[in-house]
Order: sequence, then structure tokens, then C-alpha cells
Amino acid sequence: MREIRGLLLLICCAVLLSSCGGTSRPCAELMGKFCEQYGDLPDGRIYRAGAEEWEEEAMPTDMADILFTEDNGENAFSLCVDYAIFLSSSYGGGEIAFLRADRGAEAARLAEMCASRLARIRRALPDAPVLTDACVLREENVVVLLLLPDNGRAKSICQGLL
Repeated sequence: MREIRGLLLLICCAVLLSSCGGTSRPCAELMGKFCEQYGDLPDGRIYRAGAEEWEEEAMPTDMADILFTEDNGENAFSLCVDYAIFLSSSYGGGEIAFLRADRGAEAARLAEMCASRLARIRRALPDAPVLTDACVLREENVVVLLLLPDNGRAKSICQGLL
């Protein structure tokens, strides 16, 4: 009987520990928690992995190319195994993207892709308010692109989630 209790205790501890890490959460859940805490996002839409083609949250097939193709023609978006992306209705309103890869090297590549996107936006709209403190964060296999009206607050929230 003690052995069974001990085994159950170990299983419960493992489940609790695995649920604590933010980087193990699905990107849509991270986005939901972020939106709850950030509160006042501009008008826009959230796209998420796994959405059916007919659902509002489904990303059109060419949108990833439009958003993430780099100056050299490469696009690492296919390395995502999960994602949730908020895009504002207006070009200068901002965005946030939670992207997950299977491995660290792929996550590093996703971070480079996001940095390239941020650089392109800086060239196109150098005075846009959403560029103040805009950044790319990475925690293990999750990459976050922050380009919002209050990136300092957004970064703080994301660091708490990750």
C-alpha cells in the first residue's frame, strides 16, 4: 500500500511540475493569458495553429509568407509546431506572436526570422510608436515577437508567462 501511495505522490508531483512551466503551454493559451493581463489591445485578430480553414482564427496560407519572408527570401515559419499571432487591424497598431519549435536550433532560427521582420518594419515605419522597445524574446523553444503600444508592459507580462 505504501508503494502505491508513493507512486501516486510521484505522479502528482510530476504533473504539477510539468504544468508550472509556461513554455509547455500551447501558444493559444499563452496568447489568452497575455491578452487577459495586457488588457487593451488595439482592434485586430488572433490567428492560431490548428484552426480549421473555415474558422476566423485560421491563418490564410499566404499570410505567413507575407509576414515572415526575410530579405534573403527565406521563411522559417514552417519550423513552427504551434503558434498564436495577434495582428492589429491597422498597420501601425502592432502585433504579438507566440511561436513554438520542436528544438532549440529551430527556435533560434524562428527568433532570427522575427528579428528580420522587426527590422523590415523599422525600415518601413521608423517613427511608429509601436517600435518603442519592440523586441524578440526566446525562452527554450518558444519565441515571442513584441510590437505593441506598450512593449515594456508586454515584455514584463511575457516574461512572467514564459
